[in-house]
Amino acid sequence: MSDIFLIPSGNELGLKENDQVYVLYSPLEEGVALVSKSDAESILAYVDNPDKVQPNEAVELYREMVPRRLPSVADLVPLEKTTKLSILPNLTCNFTCSYCYSANGRSRQKLDFDTVKSVLEYFIDENRLEPQPLSIFVSGGGEPLLSWDVLEQALKFARARAAEKGFPLYMSIVTNGSLLTGSIVDSLKALDCAVCVSFEVLEDLQNCQRNHYAQVCSNIELLRRAGIRTMLNSTITPASVSRMVEMIGEIADKYSFIAQYTMEPVTGYEMFSTPEDMEGFYNSFYDGYLKCKDIARKKGINLRFTFDDSLRGITIRHCPGKFTLTPQGTISACHLTSSPKEKRYARCVYGNVSSSGKVELDFEKFKQIRDINVFSYERCTDCFAKWSCGGECMARNDTYPSEFMAKVCDFNRRFVHHLLIEELRNTVYEETGLTLEEYVNE
Repeated sequence: MSDIFLIPSGNELGLKENDQVYVLYSPLEEGVALVSKSDAESILAYVDNPDKVQPNEAVELYREMVPRRLPSVADLVPLEKTTKLSILPNLTCNFTCSYCYSANGRSRQKLDFDTVKSVLEYFIDENRLEPQPLSIFVSGGGEPLLSWDVLEQALKFARARAAEKGFPLYMSIVTNGSLLTGSIVDSLKALDCAVCVSFEVLEDLQNCQRNHYAQVCSNIELLRRAGIRTMLNSTITPASVSRMVEMIGEIADKYSFIAQYTMEPVTGYEMFSTPEDMEGFYNSFYDGYLKCKDIARKKGINLRFTFDDSLRGITIRHCPGKFTLTPQGTISACHLTSSPKEKRYARCVYGNVSSSGKVELDFEKFKQIRDINVFSYERCTDCFAKWSCGGECMARNDTYPSEFMAKVCDFNRRFVHHLLIEELRNTVYEETGLTLEEYVNE
């Protein structure tokens, strides 16, 4: 049953024993059902001795969920047909965020326009792929707006080239929000470029972990007045995890105009003294996020977290492998790794822009990177969440000690389990008008 799972779920539904009911889950066939303990025993007996067990309704349900095929890396979009480009303009920043993942990679290295132009000509090219929607995501590295002169040129070039070549183009930029000005906002509006501001929402949290609260608030207001699609993103840390409900309340009161608000747990095990500390943090995030999700639903706020979409499709690899232009003019598979000072840099870089302006890609190295996926980790073999997380982020796998990584996996499973229960809850209510708890107790 390596790709069909029986998940004990009694505790989720308030039953005395966790094994009183099970979620029967077939991620590859998008099948999910609730079965009793006796049904689960029938299924397991059938799996052990299919020729000796008389099929019943539960066994027939199991047989319907058996995957017809296994996914493979070949199902991923080939590198040469990629539709997503990340641009990291520089490695400098005017903030010193307490949890910054790229602080050790700081340098004065910046992209020049000719390098970006070469990559954009490669990326937006009808000879590479037929006209179809493309996306360009600008982030750091450092703070992108410290390179606004080059960035503005690049965005204008991309918009004009996409129109000329017949490619619909979505562009967005992530910024700390402190350097936005009226003229920059006007340009972003004219270029139809969305903006995501990394922002801790509450004044004391922002000033403690990032700083410049008043300036960022003022600049978010500039975005609102301009009618730019605006998103806010908060990195939840041990300092803020207990205040998530306050944060969503502040969003509802002051920033209800935003297109999306994202809460993501901090990346980096170094913030936790022990694996148990990390486990406690993830448990607090889980509880806080579910409360925030309920508030957001009532207030009409689009609240997101990476795993919200984890039941939509099959994930072979947590990240399919990025096409990321770094400040060095190299191409990285990970937008979290952009500096030669970072330990993972050589591992992640698989291309560059030559002195003549040609984009040169090492397809064999990229294949080796992609071959590190859900099939690569022994811990994934019997995990029901594996097709949701794809083996988890390669950056975490590369840097987290195994005992810390185990806590990440526990959290992923808990969240996927919650989503499965919610799916069953909605299905039962639509079909019977009962809550899932009422249905189970009938």
